[in-house]
Amino acid sequence: MFKNLIPYKFSPDDNDFSVISKALKTEKKLLFNKIEDSQSYACGFSHIVKDNYIIETDNRILLKVIFSHKSIKKSTIDSKLEERLDKIKEENKTNEISKHVADIYKYQVEAECLRFAPITSKEIYILIDNYTNYIYVSAATTNVAEEALNLLRKLIGKLVCHKIGSNLIGDKIINHLCFNGKDLPAELFIDDYPLISANDKNSVKVKIDGMHKNDPHFLNILMGLSVRSIDMSLVNIQDKNDCQKLASFAFCPSNNGIFIFKNFNYDLIDGQEEYTDYDDSYFYTSKMILIGKYMNNILLNLNLFCN
Repeated sequence: MFKNLIPYKFSPDDNDFSVISKALKTEKKLLFNKIEDSQSYACGFSHIVKDNYIIETDNRILLKVIFSHKSIKKSTIDSKLEERLDKIKEENKTNEISKHVADIYKYQVEAECLRFAPITSKEIYILIDNYTNYIYVSAATTNVAEEALNLLRKLIGKLVCHKIGSNLIGDKIINHLCFNGKDLPAELFIDDYPLISANDKNSVKVKIDGMHKNDPHFLNILMGLSVRSIDMSLVNIQDKNDCQKLASFAFCPSNNGIFIFKNFNYDLIDGQEEYTDYDDSYFYTSKMILIGKYMNNILLNLNLFCN
């Protein structure tokens, strides 16, 4: 849960999340139902635990959205349609079939293919943190995140929030590493051997792995590039002699600087990962608290670094 994550900021004055629980009971059309034979797409809010569509704890709200679809290759439809039309021509002893008739048979072929097409589904979690006024969406791309938030918007009638980012963040990280630029806040740490993806001015991608971040060759490669992904960690610096890693992630700002987090691991402390009963709400409440706490610290420090 939340291995990928995109944060959004909201104002409590512009949003009323207290209506979610009631809306889930009344807006049945927004609840997820499995795709039927002739359908190609379905989406909606789904159970998280047993019959519960929502988990609320410590002033945080968790929802789950499922997007499900069937896809058929155009070549498959075209091939089957051609076979069908050839058979019709043979039966009717003709070489021509009108477009109207062909369209009818195409619709039939598509419906038949849909019945047996494999279903692909993805689960997206939405965590609303009323303590810090952040919404976290467990998506790897902004398009998927926006799709999930649009469903939430339909559920509650109004949703005002904005993505977090800085179009300078990629260059600032390069300056920090290569030119002794502005220091990262102490709670953020770039791993000693980070996996880095970067672009040059012509959008040529460069990937660096297995080199120490202080290696001169590493720094020479990075010069003139803009970071698109870099391994980082959130650490506890209360004890300078024992710096404890709390969470790790790949920080992946988009081309326009939107903050995206991937490979987010927030179960690094011994004992945190022991409880894994996915049918018990306690599993989710513990994750909600950790994500809310750690992500708030990460975003606070990234904002300090950007400003």
